[in-house]
Parts: sequence; structure tokens; C-alpha cells
Amino acid sequence: MFLDEIGEVPLGLQAKLLRLLEEQVYLPVGDVKEKHVDIRIIAATNRNLKEMVDKKLFRKDLYYRLSGVPIKVPPLRQRKDDIFHFIQYFLKKYNEKYGYKKI
Repeated sequence: MFLDEIGEVPLGLQAKLLRLLEEQVYLPVGDVKEKHVDIRIIAATNRNLKEMVDKKLFRKDLYYRLSGVPIKVPPLRQRKDDIFHFIQYFLKKYNEKYGYKKI
């Protein structure tokens, strides 16, 4: 499961997410019976979660659960050499998709 902007998740929902990760169960909305699930999580954010933990804005236990293999991707403004490769990739992709011959 991909969770985008995990730093925006309210504390109450963080508790439910932590329970899902630890016990692999959740309670669907409107249901009375818990369901078991086997999932893997990839989470992304542009916030500094460690600072949020220090300010009590993000659960420490959830932070440590999610920070197993952190991958930091620098912003494109710091990787200007990559812009040309992205242009080539998307130009080729959309030329093929829409039958264009743009260069």
C-alpha cells in the first residue's frame, strides 16, 4: 500500500494505521467484524517526520515502524541534469500513446 503525504495524517488516524501495521487487522466502516490483511507499506512525505515526532505531531512508534528503509530523493531543482532525461522519456511515451511525432 502506498501512503502519500504520511506527514499530513491526523494523530487519531495514525493510531489506527499503527494497529493495522502491528496486528494486521482493521475494522471496515460500518462493520462489526475485524478483517485480517497482509500488506506492505511504502510511505512518502516532504516533511521532516523526525522533527514532527519531537514536536508531538507524529507518533514516535509509527515513525519507527515506517522508517525501516528510508530513501531520500532530492528535489529536481537539485538534479538539473535529470530534466533532459525526463523530457526524452515523457516525449517518447506520449508520442507512442497518441501517435505524435514531436521532437
